[in-house]
Amino acid sequence: MHLNHLDLSVPDVDRAEHLFRTLFGFVRLRRNATTGHAVLVGDGGFVLVLSPTEGGAPAAYPPEFHIGFHVDDPAALDDLYARVQAEGLAVVHPLGPAAFGGGTAFYCRGPGEIMIELAHRPG
Repeated sequence: MHLNHLDLSVPDVDRAEHLFRTLFGFVRLRRNATTGHAVLVGDGGFVLVLSPTEGGAPAAYPPEFHIGFHVDDPAALDDLYARVQAEGLAVVHPLGPAAFGGGTAFYCRGPGEIMIELAHRPG
């Protein structure tokens, strides 16, 4: 058995797709014009589905819920930090020492208030 995909509910699928493609390198596999769902694929074949929420309201995720990305190069993490700020995402925890596993990390709020962790951990 293996993990097939993650489906995130977001109030604005277009904005979410833009951010995941622009900032995190996802590529669109398909977009359903009837339902509004977007299916993206990222590094390693990870599939991310973006589903529209009812009425455009944010989904109710638990406070600790987040998605995490590992960045191989610390300079790329610095660049990503600047790009996240330029896109207007709210930085919740600024770039600094990672809480777990060493290295550096930061947290921001993505589409629909989803918490996103971006980290570089050496080795």
